[in-house]
Amino acid sequence: MSNFPALIDTNTLPATLGDDVFNELQSKPSYTGYISLIQGSSDLAKPPHKMPIGTFAFVLDKKPVNLGERFAAVNLAWRPTARIVDKSGGETKITSFHSLEDPRLQEIKSFCESGARQSDGDPVRKYWGFEYLLWVPSIRKFGTFYCNSISSRIAAARAIHPLMSKPGQPLRTVEMIAEFVEKKYTYYVPDCQEIDLDLGDAVPTQEEYNHYLKAFIDATASEEGVTSEEVVDTNER
Repeated sequence: MSNFPALIDTNTLPATLGDDVFNELQSKPSYTGYISLIQGSSDLAKPPHKMPIGTFAFVLDKKPVNLGERFAAVNLAWRPTARIVDKSGGETKITSFHSLEDPRLQEIKSFCESGARQSDGDPVRKYWGFEYLLWVPSIRKFGTFYCNSISSRIAAARAIHPLMSKPGQPLRTVEMIAEFVEKKYTYYVPDCQEIDLDLGDAVPTQEEYNHYLKAFIDATASEEGVTSEEVVDTNER
């Protein structure tokens, strides 16, 4: 726990899809930055960024900030996210779907869960997973963390989702950890553990809290964007 609950009225936390929906999916905005766990194949590990493999990076406006092998956070909300990343036109176009009623989300989810392999050279790639909204006190920013690989979806169910903050309850401080895995391939998966951390004044204002949370939860339809640099770093394991 931390002093976060004393400064923020958590009763304003918008209702999200319930744990029953999350469990069922497991069994079969305002612009925020995103947080990536850097793998060996990640664009962020390559020039010009050269971020260390096995660390987390926060990216906003194409400017990455390294968060290290572990960082403290407050996990505020989650949403289902299906995503298409299209690099066929010279620029990277990203389209995200969040509504479980959207047949496009269901099609992408079914494709990703089928075990079908996507070629590394395929200019159009599909992703499915669970996306979380985190507050990162060390940089005083909100960021999304997207668990879109098989291993990260398992990690979400095992460690990340159980430590989410709940409406009407004190917010929980956690530590996100890059866990090394060595099998046929070597890669990293996210881990999460609860910590007791005094955030001091490294908390958002109530206005910021309401604004970013509402934007994240209200994005139930689709989002589109275009960028000339990497936006999605994924682990295919």
